[in-house]
Amino acid sequence: LAHELGHNWGRRHSPCGGPTFLDSRFPYPGGNIGVFGFDTWTNRILTPDLPDVMSYCWLPLAYNPSVPRRWTSDYTYQGVLEYLTTNGDIPVGDMRRQECMIVWGRVTAKGLLLEPSFVTTTVPGIPRKGGRFSVRALDADGNQVLSLSFDPIAIADASVDESHFAFAIPVERFPVSRVALIELAGGGFAPAIETARIQGEALPLVTSTSVQTGVRLRWDARDSPLLVVRDRVTQQILAFARSGDAIIRTSSPALDVTASNGVRSRSVNLQISQ
Repeated sequence: LAHELGHNWGRRHSPCGGPTFLDSRFPYPGGNIGVFGFDTWTNRILTPDLPDVMSYCWLPLAYNPSVPRRWTSDYTYQGVLEYLTTNGDIPVGDMRRQECMIVWGRVTAKGLLLEPSFVTTTVPGIPRKGGRFSVRALDADGNQVLSLSFDPIAIADASVDESHFAFAIPVERFPVSRVALIELAGGGFAPAIETARIQGEALPLVTSTSVQTGVRLRWDARDSPLLVVRDRVTQQILAFARSGDAIIRTSSPALDVTASNGVRSRSVNLQISQ
């Protein structure tokens, strides 16, 4: 998990274990942490020969079970810190969890992909600095109600050239109810556009049926191209459901379902039919 988070925070691989996507500036040739570390959990000093967390190397399990098999170098630590303070999303207003509109998508070698937006409760975040790509939201009259400029985050270890983005925009500062169209542009590609598939505030019709592996949900994907399905009690996201027919692996008797019409969303509490 720490390794993959490092990729999300701008880190390439350290040179140990034969990875691709190498960081050519890593200062320690063996891919080790290079300096002494300190494990605050065990109050243990760690030696410089431990492999760096962004490498593909680990100490053997038999080496010493009480010593971490790899650790974070000063170089990796500083790189993550610099990334988060210069490139990470910046909070909008206070950091309390609140209703936000999620605008998200991907940039691939073939073009741009804009996912259906939806509203959820989370910590707000927008791009800290501008970039080569932009997201705009327009109302039904073509008036711009939102504009963000950013650079997406590259996906490491992927078999294809791909990057992604996701922003959480506070509803209290953003007129979600006016949005009729969202456009993703940049990189020399044709723009990607999401529009409201249906107008008004009608609740989507989602039917549920218990099946052996969980719950089967059915709905009209022409009106709601995306369902965000959560456990009613834990609020854990169980699925991003598409296509109008999905099997959700759960034993919960009730679900919270947020249905996106492309740019806006409505939520329903769903009791599972036996």
